[in-house]
Amino acid sequence: MIVEGDRMQTGEKKNNLGIFVFYDKDGIVDRYVLYLLEQLTPFLQDLIIMCNGKVNADGKAMLLRYTDKVFVRDNEGYDAMAVKERC
Repeated sequence: MIVEGDRMQTGEKKNNLGIFVFYDKDGIVDRYVLYLLEQLTPFLQDLIIMCNGKVNADGKAMLLRYTDKVFVRDNEGYDAMAVKERC
């Protein structure tokens, strides 16, 4: 994959931080989330995952494959509050 302007090649990590805010009313991590993280992480130096509401144990274990920075917060306020609370 080449990104216009920066011409970043797949697997070339830059000094990038990814912040992924996740919500599912049942706390289930769907396959598309894992696919997104799998495709995104090669371009990141670090990743923070914020779960708004709940996440089940299996889902949290799957998210922990991509980073050790997985946080769960009450689903209150706007999604931007998830970022503000941890950053």
